[in-house]
Amino acid sequence: VIHFSSPPFNSTLFTLRGAETEIALRANEQWRISGQYSYLDTSARTAFEQGLHGRHAGSLALTYQPAPAHQLTAAYYANSAISELSYGRYDLVYAYQRSIKQWQWRSQLIFQYYVRDAHGIRNTSPHLTDEGYFDRREQIFAYEELTF
Repeated sequence: VIHFSSPPFNSTLFTLRGAETEIALRANEQWRISGQYSYLDTSARTAFEQGLHGRHAGSLALTYQPAPAHQLTAAYYANSAISELSYGRYDLVYAYQRSIKQWQWRSQLIFQYYVRDAHGIRNTSPHLTDEGYFDRREQIFAYEELTF
C-alpha cells in the first residue's frame, strides 16, 4: 500500500528532518521517570509552514502507581519557537483502569497549565487571526474509554 499526501494548500513540497531520543528509568514497581528531546530541521520556505514546527521540543515526566488500577503523572513539556512563540506546559494526570469480565474501562482526568499567556499563530499568514490554539492558560479534560 502506497500512501500519498498532497502538499499543503498553496504551497510547495518541503521536508522535515530531525532526531529524537527518549530515556526512561523505572526506580521500582511504583515510580517511573522519563524524558524526551527532539530536534527538527525543515526546508519549508513560507512563514506559515516554518511556523508549524518548533526546532526543539522536550518533556520530562514522573509517574507514580500506588496500585495496579491507579496512576498519577506529573509532566512538563516545552517547545521552541512555533510561530515565533515558545511555550511550556505542565500536566497533571490521574488515570484509572478496571477490567469488568471481558470489558476494559479506562478513565483519565487531565489538568494542563500553560506557562505563558494564551496565544495562537502569529506573523504567519494574513488569513489567520491571533485567536489561536490556546484560548486560556488552564484546561481540564476528562477522558473515558470502554472497550470489549
